[in-house]
Amino acid sequence: MSNNKRWRFVFLNFLVICSLLLTPGLVLADEPDQQPDAPGTATGVKPTADDGSLEFGVWWAEDYPPAGAGGSDLPATRPDALGLRNQLTSTCRFRLFGICIWNWPTPSWTARYVFGNSSAWEQDWKRAAAGGTENSYVDRVDLAYWAGHGSSSGILFGVGGNTHDDAWLTYNDAAGAWGDGDLDWVALAACNVLDDAHLGDWANTMNGLRLIMGFKTTMADVPHGEWFGQYIREGYSMGQAWFKAADKLQPQNKIARVLAEESWMYNDKWYNHASTDYLDNQYWYWTHRVGSEPARFVDASDITEMPVYAVQPLGLAEANSRWDALGSATGVTTTDFITVTTIASLSPTRSALEVGNIRTSQNGELEMDENAGLFAYNNLGELWVAPGAESANTEAVQSISATDAITIAEKFLKDNGFLPADAQYFEVAADTLTQATDAGNARSAQGMQIVSEQTMVNQVIYSRIVTGTVTSKSRGVAETVEFSVMGPGSKLKVYVDTAVPAGLSAAALSQEAVIGALGGYRSVQQPAVRGTNKLLTIPILPAATMAKILDLNAQKQQELESMFSLSYVPLGNIDSRTITSSTLAYWEGPMGASQDQLIPVHAIDVRNVLTDSTVVSYTAYIPANPTFMPPLAKIESATTGTGSQIPAEVSVGMTLTLSAVDATKTLAAAGYDAALDFVAGSGDYLYNWYVDEVSAETKVGVGRTATFAVAIPSEDVKADNRAVQQTLILEVVDSNSNREPNKSYSRMTINVIPPLFLPNVIR
Repeated sequence: MSNNKRWRFVFLNFLVICSLLLTPGLVLADEPDQQPDAPGTATGVKPTADDGSLEFGVWWAEDYPPAGAGGSDLPATRPDALGLRNQLTSTCRFRLFGICIWNWPTPSWTARYVFGNSSAWEQDWKRAAAGGTENSYVDRVDLAYWAGHGSSSGILFGVGGNTHDDAWLTYNDAAGAWGDGDLDWVALAACNVLDDAHLGDWANTMNGLRLIMGFKTTMADVPHGEWFGQYIREGYSMGQAWFKAADKLQPQNKIARVLAEESWMYNDKWYNHASTDYLDNQYWYWTHRVGSEPARFVDASDITEMPVYAVQPLGLAEANSRWDALGSATGVTTTDFITVTTIASLSPTRSALEVGNIRTSQNGELEMDENAGLFAYNNLGELWVAPGAESANTEAVQSISATDAITIAEKFLKDNGFLPADAQYFEVAADTLTQATDAGNARSAQGMQIVSEQTMVNQVIYSRIVTGTVTSKSRGVAETVEFSVMGPGSKLKVYVDTAVPAGLSAAALSQEAVIGALGGYRSVQQPAVRGTNKLLTIPILPAATMAKILDLNAQKQQELESMFSLSYVPLGNIDSRTITSSTLAYWEGPMGASQDQLIPVHAIDVRNVLTDSTVVSYTAYIPANPTFMPPLAKIESATTGTGSQIPAEVSVGMTLTLSAVDATKTLAAAGYDAALDFVAGSGDYLYNWYVDEVSAETKVGVGRTATFAVAIPSEDVKADNRAVQQTLILEVVDSNSNREPNKSYSRMTINVIPPLFLPNVIR
């Protein structure tokens, strides 16, 4: 895109920020190039119902039937939703010894609703005509966020919330309801909601709503909201923040998607909560592929061991050199930066899922993991920015084809030393912006007609392939094998724009056309046995054995998978599943993750048939050697202090005793399939107990058995609820492991009656 467009974008945002500073409380006008869709306008301009405050609400469900321990539970949904809350409400970006060192460049938000588990109700999202209270909840905030199970038909609520009114919030439940109040943006951290099947139906929920953010495919159970919130605060648009968080956390073969009422709403930032809304019979959807190549086939039945690839961390001098090189290659100023250590004790707003030093530029466009070298670059004026009115720009431009993009990306990587030896070009994947309409104004899936589809940016994607020598079991000879490296950290891609000013030199073309990049594989080497030249290998268990981890339990839930999969994909309503294929690969974790080796994994393709007959397929990544697994975590028993069964409702002060399964047992000895005759982890474990979340403040005990008194719930009683749901969390830590994942969790819920029961009034 042209420099004229870039500077026009920067100048526009400068004027917006100045107007805010000079006129507190000002309701912002729409940006100059924001016009309603045409032709076929059904309603057109829809005056905003904004209340003038910057507010949001988060809803999450981690406890799914059956209640208590077990079930198809989602351990990351609480840190997902609360991570978003913490980031949006934060008053300071970074503190040192209690002193604010670096402020956020954007204002903090107000958390109007924070509802989890039994307080997260389906009816909070449902239109009044269908029996819901949507006008009193989701449509009273600017941003509504959901973390939990989902499908193309809707989102699934958990224990307690599924009785107000029911378990599923479908597109019909919200038809024509979202946005006629305060609501501008809906974000759904759930699988498959924005799949092709019902895009028109979800568009039909928009009645003043500007964006629905979600996934076309499944998504891994990760704290997506935490990073989504960080990027919003750094000044990213809503769509940019959503796609960037997906790029950072999701593995290959995931597709994020954002549905919009008007194309220019993709540029929405926090201040657009006060902008004029629109409603017509057209809508748009932006499709973003997070990664691409699946793991290449390796015959797992013919291999009994895999090479060891030890990670070589960067030294400080190397990190500084790479940071300077990134700044030079991207044009981002790197002299002013901050390094955040994402250890929970040092940064309480961060989840315990990440440990590392992440360096960020002042404007948030450039990030780098100081230990591993992983980096991410996003030109906020160009990448994932919707096209504006260009009539005033008469500058000649040249189009860039997919073939051109390959040449430009390779030059960018090679010229700057960013193309590792184990990177292999795979494909060009287009981010597409599609315009759709329904002449009948119903905006249903059946009436959807594609009007146009435009490539917004080309991703030139590389795959990480490591080569090692293994012994063929069937032939008894050493053979060279190529293994794919999968996972968020193994992604290398360059975002190349589709048009630039005409007449640029080759060097200027690379600088102008590259508007984003993701890469920086962890450096590895193959260690040898001391005193010999024999390269180290590690034994692996057969694929058939590891596939037992994917077996559903008696309640058709993913019990072991949720604990041991390196990219757990949560599905809440499985009827049956089959394994369709399997291969061997390695796993590289995301930026910030501690990792001393590439993790050997069985990459197992799983086909799931859901209870509504929908078919959902994905790849599960199961460590091929138990030492790379987190330890077994399972609450074995839970009683009152007197040894009796815990009642349906407990009172504050009641003594509870919880016991954990011995993690030094084999999985078979712990009651699982006899084939799982191994101990997960190293064998030296710590047991910690928490209430509601993992933090120093919520810790209530240590050891395999813990006894504690029920405390006053941190959450309020909602509406006519008598009790508040509390989550008891067992954390088992592998104290000998210096890589992630080295801890696992088991959860159960209890219903606590506060000392004084005073029902809240629905606002």
